[in-house]
Amino acid sequence: MEYGNVREIFPGIGCAWTEAGGKATAEYYGVADLESNTPVNSETIFPACSISKFITAICVMKLHEQGVIDIDRPVNHYLQQWKLRTLDGSESNASIRSVLCHTAGIIDGDDGFYGLRRNDPEISLVDILEGKTAYNSRPVRAEKPQGEAFEYSDAGYCVLQQMLQEMMQKPFDKIVRDILFDPLGLHSTFFATPGNMACFENRMATGYDEEGLPIPGRFPAVPDLAASGLWSTPEELLIIAREFMKAYDGRSGFLKQKTVREMVKPAEKFSWTGLGLFIGDHDTLISQGWGENGQCILKMHCRTGEIGAVMTNRNPGVDQQASGVERLADRNFCEGEQVSFGNPDDIESWMNLVRHVSWNFPGLETEKALDEHRQTVLKFMGKKQALCTKKDEEITGVLLFSRNRNMICCLAVSPEYRREGIASKLLEKALDELDRNRDITVSTFREGDEKGVAPRSLYRKFGFCEGELTVEFDYPNQVFVLKGNGSIPSA
Repeated sequence: MEYGNVREIFPGIGCAWTEAGGKATAEYYGVADLESNTPVNSETIFPACSISKFITAICVMKLHEQGVIDIDRPVNHYLQQWKLRTLDGSESNASIRSVLCHTAGIIDGDDGFYGLRRNDPEISLVDILEGKTAYNSRPVRAEKPQGEAFEYSDAGYCVLQQMLQEMMQKPFDKIVRDILFDPLGLHSTFFATPGNMACFENRMATGYDEEGLPIPGRFPAVPDLAASGLWSTPEELLIIAREFMKAYDGRSGFLKQKTVREMVKPAEKFSWTGLGLFIGDHDTLISQGWGENGQCILKMHCRTGEIGAVMTNRNPGVDQQASGVERLADRNFCEGEQVSFGNPDDIESWMNLVRHVSWNFPGLETEKALDEHRQTVLKFMGKKQALCTKKDEEITGVLLFSRNRNMICCLAVSPEYRREGIASKLLEKALDELDRNRDITVSTFREGDEKGVAPRSLYRKFGFCEGELTVEFDYPNQVFVLKGNGSIPSA
């Protein structure tokens, strides 16, 4: 589907991206309400649908981090007013972890969690859990042993909502505001209780169904808040995602690195699911939602730090890939300088960059050394072992690697283009070209050398560990090693 068609499908779209270097941008299209022709802008609040589960999982994990709960204990350990039972009526031993990653054996009913209107009588969470309403007519039970099957479940997150409300003795929306929204300074993100909707109604995008007709009452009632009751803006989703990625790198004052690494660890037997989010290709993390009044997606790239958030106000009838929403979220991923193999026509621009940074590389101090390096680069180009990025025709970053030795040989970025994620893009491409079943090595500056601050941080980010101390060109270096079969590194 072409990008232009995305804007034809949805009345309104809000997008926000964070580039590898940290720069954030946002774009808005269409209208929040067709009848009034209200344009979408930075103040428009969209339904975040099942991105709610990611938010709920963060809150659960924050309490786990604080020692308030243990996610490996049965969820029933923290439930008193209502219990999760098996089909024979006994208490389930399903853990909080299994509920978070949809492997607790809880199965949603057909056509459940859909169609409730704002003027319908309010229904309680316990009635939903007991299957006593048309909104969910299937009693919530652990119908399979935990860990046996993946069953995507809104009902499971209703169990988590009940657990949190019982433990904290306050409404779910206030729990999340205290744990997450207030500490991050979010003022346009909330869970859709009747009171919250009344406060924000003039900014909330009218929802449209698959036929393009407005939802009666403009948007549905969603009592299963933890599963799908979140409303937000793309820019505030970025704030949450940026903090999450900072924690992934160990730079957050809000979440511990260990907590986030636990969330992104693949579930046993089901490698595509973590805790409250999904694990995509190329080290991406995905949270997405699709309801009767909108579709959205939040994508985070572990290595580059790039983030894309797209929110809309219509049910398109097809998934995010088919509707173009995912493509729109990916639009700014690795935009600008693209990684390609260098060729001999690039040699002059390549060497201009090398000369520009040669002071930072022992062994390149003389014209003779630079001439020898030029011949080396040409040989690597001939073997397709030379990578570069360009802006227009100017080379902005270079990397040499050896397939035979399974190593990174040289990596440099023009000073004018640093902090834009170029080094991460080059390294990621090189790792794709090398044998990940074998150890991959790279030599860089030692701890305490100011030249080594950036490269050592980069290699650690990609999972490399410190190796032996060496001396190259009479300069003290250290080998970094990425162990074979490496993936997203664990804490």
